[in-house]
Amino acid sequence: MGLSLNWSLWDWGYTSSKSDQARHDVIQMKESLELLKEQIELEVFNSYLTLQSELEKIEVSKLAVEAAEENYRITTQKYQYQLATSNDLIDSEVELFDAKTKLSFAQADYQLAKVKLKLAIGRKIY
Repeated sequence: MGLSLNWSLWDWGYTSSKSDQARHDVIQMKESLELLKEQIELEVFNSYLTLQSELEKIEVSKLAVEAAEENYRITTQKYQYQLATSNDLIDSEVELFDAKTKLSFAQADYQLAKVKLKLAIGRKIY
């Protein structure tokens, strides 16, 4: 039978340097976590602002469509009474078509912004 004890009296600061390294690693991880949280908040906020912007674009596009429809109606009446040329009528049709196209694009962009916001807040999109 034997008993053996091994005690290191001097380790040239190995133990203290390891504990210092561990403390620094913990601090670095906490800072990384805070940075990640801030980045997530920023992404969610930006997605929300984009959604609001796209909603406003839809409202503006709806007003543009209404104005173009009214312009087309007036131009059509003028054309029937021979107060407007066929070029004027075609221009008003093109303006109406353009306004409706922009409205469709604004609605599509709004749907994409909704999906991006859901993705940013961590919801499943499928």
